[in-house]
Amino acid sequence: MLRKLLVTVLWFALAAAAIATENTPVGVVQSASDEMLAALEGKREYYREHPDELYPVIDSVLLPRFDRTFAGQQVLKKHWRTATPEQRERFIDAFYQLLMKNYAGRVVDFREDQLRILPSRGEPSGPIEKVATEVKLDDGTSARVDYVLRQKDGVWRVFDVSVEGVSYVVSYREEFNAEIAEKGLEATLKRLEADAAKEQPCCAET
Repeated sequence: MLRKLLVTVLWFALAAAAIATENTPVGVVQSASDEMLAALEGKREYYREHPDELYPVIDSVLLPRFDRTFAGQQVLKKHWRTATPEQRERFIDAFYQLLMKNYAGRVVDFREDQLRILPSRGEPSGPIEKVATEVKLDDGTSARVDYVLRQKDGVWRVFDVSVEGVSYVVSYREEFNAEIAEKGLEATLKRLEADAAKEQPCCAET
């Protein structure tokens, strides 16, 4: 459940319009609601029945705003240094595809009133910034969600999401570290690529 929430809110936040006036950490997250909800308006049931048509919708708003390379580097961490350039690219692509496919259905159920951005601590002071939000869960409780963004070439992009202090980057890093230690990087990559190529179940009914 926590893993699903981590990636669900990541997708939702990355649907931000990338125009200059919104290119701030808070602006990226703030514009997420309108962008994604507009894409889903009147089409939720259709996308539940046709998940293959939902993937490109998510991809079109996600890819320009998600720092795939930096996220992949942070997930692999020590293994990034020993991986070949080809292995790095394969990991970045397969990891991104698996995240998108696994949780596309969760985005369909995300509603406008579920996300509240908490007061900002001020103007960005470095290349890495957090935007704190509160997400309303199905059981009526709320969870603290921090979006972690990195500025590169003047553009802010999300690379990590933390729910109640649990980082999706750290969570996946621990998972992959254990598998790589047991089977090696190449075997782990092949397993990840196979999983990313599979059709994923979509979507949960509300």
